[in-house]
Amino acid sequence: MTDRRGWLMCALALTLGGARAMEIALIPQPTDEAVATAVRSAAAEVGITVTVLEPAQIIDQARFSPKIYALAVLLGGEKYPDTVLAEGDAAAALQAYVDGGGALLVAATGMVMARPQRWSGSEWQSVPAPLRRLKLITHFGLLDAGQALETAPPAGCEFALAPGTALSDRLPERLPLPEGQDAYRPVPGNQEAGIEFQPVATLVDQQGGTFGAGVAQMRRPAAGGGTVFYVWAPLLKAPYGREILLGLLGAHATRTMPPEEATRRDELQRQLAQLDKARLQAAGVIPPELHTPELDELRKSLEQHAGTLHWLGEACRIGNLNFVALRLQKLAGEFNGLPARAGQAVDRAVQQEVANPAVARSVVPLEPPKASTGQEPARAPAGESGEVAQPALAPAGAAPSGLAVPSTQMRDVPVPAAPDPKVTTGGAAAEAQPSGETAAPAPADGSASAPAEAATPPTTTREEPAQPATTPPQPPVTPVKPTPPELRFATNNPVIELELKNRGKIYLELFPAEAPKTCSAFLYLIRSGFYLETYFHRRVERFVVQGGDPESKTRPPDDEKVGTGGPDFHVPGEFGTKLKHERGTVGLARAPHDPDSGGSQFYVCLEPQPSLDGDYAVFGRVIKGMDVVDAIKVGDRLVATTVVQGAEPTNPEGASPLGLFDQR
Repeated sequence: MTDRRGWLMCALALTLGGARAMEIALIPQPTDEAVATAVRSAAAEVGITVTVLEPAQIIDQARFSPKIYALAVLLGGEKYPDTVLAEGDAAAALQAYVDGGGALLVAATGMVMARPQRWSGSEWQSVPAPLRRLKLITHFGLLDAGQALETAPPAGCEFALAPGTALSDRLPERLPLPEGQDAYRPVPGNQEAGIEFQPVATLVDQQGGTFGAGVAQMRRPAAGGGTVFYVWAPLLKAPYGREILLGLLGAHATRTMPPEEATRRDELQRQLAQLDKARLQAAGVIPPELHTPELDELRKSLEQHAGTLHWLGEACRIGNLNFVALRLQKLAGEFNGLPARAGQAVDRAVQQEVANPAVARSVVPLEPPKASTGQEPARAPAGESGEVAQPALAPAGAAPSGLAVPSTQMRDVPVPAAPDPKVTTGGAAAEAQPSGETAAPAPADGSASAPAEAATPPTTTREEPAQPATTPPQPPVTPVKPTPPELRFATNNPVIELELKNRGKIYLELFPAEAPKTCSAFLYLIRSGFYLETYFHRRVERFVVQGGDPESKTRPPDDEKVGTGGPDFHVPGEFGTKLKHERGTVGLARAPHDPDSGGSQFYVCLEPQPSLDGDYAVFGRVIKGMDVVDAIKVGDRLVATTVVQGAEPTNPEGASPLGLFDQR
């Protein structure tokens, strides 16, 4: 390895309480991007900013101290910082941090703290491990050699949660074992007197046999109250990994929070409950069968508020009280008189229906893909303490005002949002020229699964009188085979069909008005067949799915080259503020530190990702087939890519990859 990613350990330090904003510090950047993504994603949702500590800052007690960072997370703890300047100074700094009352969360897949690393000035290098370097292991009873299940766990194994622990009020009593595990390395238990050892989640088989704790808590009260949490790393990448991380953060905050801060937290939780009551009252006023643009916009706003309040409640539980207080100030005006305003909107909708019942009942508004029940609020961008609400998508045919965009991540090229995408490109979209086809009317049954389409006016079945004999005969009209209704969408923007082998079809609407170069590059590559036989090489639950790498045509998903490829050109970043990262948003991946490094790799958001807004280019959204997106697995291959409407099916002769919309 040639940089600080060369070892799998990173420490994330989290400030709890105080006037400053909560922070997570990475020491240094990890190579296990999936775990790092899960941590970043969970942190962003509760308003925690993420920074990176340099090697010299690890040994600076004025910077790396429990007074500043109440929690440190070691990702890939097999490798750990041992020496920066003087022999053992980094290991001693970690030891002093825990002995001073800090909390250490170790997420590893092998022997903990078994491979000390020395900083050479440009990279971390492995060094021999004197016994004194292992004090952190024996001192806290962490994992040692030999405590491992080197074969795949028996079929039917699951994790049993201990009652009354940090996770028992957040997760069910039994959790499934993450798929694809060929080994299991649990916590061996207490190795030293004076340590309080508490298993939190233990792997058990169907016969009741146990294989050790995958989540555990250890404390040494006599050594300053330091706490060690151990988590088997694959658990953090599982669908319930977020709850594990936030549960441990909440347990630590509750144990260490001063009485005055606990009182403040109770008051903030009371205010959140009042706002949620107002939201529920407003939602109860709106009849589900009544639709107008105003009511539909209000429904989307209430859904976003529900998510925002949920994550503000989580921020309260982990002690990020300043973030919650600031957001409550901004929300107060939005919730003021909310039930009354909802009632007034219903009155106007009823009056409109009475005045024009045909329109009120036949027009089905175009809506973005719905999020699953209990949609969560947008995540707060790193470094900000406030904005978590996300704008709604604009109706089809209009310039979108708030499209959700997925974050992306790649191996050598960064990914957006919670984790920085590795290989990404920025993109948004502008309106595409109509293709000349007439959009077919959409069914007016209110179906949520079908893409929004133009409403069909009422038709008549009565027979029309025959033309008078004096009327000259009309020339015969050659019948034109209509485009199938399911492929017609109420938009003038380009619509792309992606077909996945054995999975189904996804329909994307591009937005060239907002991201002309990104949309041009994507459309150019679609028309040229560039994406055929590529597969989705990345999926992070509740974050994004990512594909578009030409390296995936011939390489397996675990090849280090997959996630680093692209075309022979780059797309300049188009990071507007109009389009937002919501569920179903399509964005261009790029390198984290190069805004103009986008290429062919794109991502689709599985959930809102506001932390990506303004940093990654949104250039489209899923208008049909979100159920297919939800089912995508790594390795799902594209077998067909087609321009459905809004653009010609082939590239003009001599066209530039970035210039298809220059005249728009």
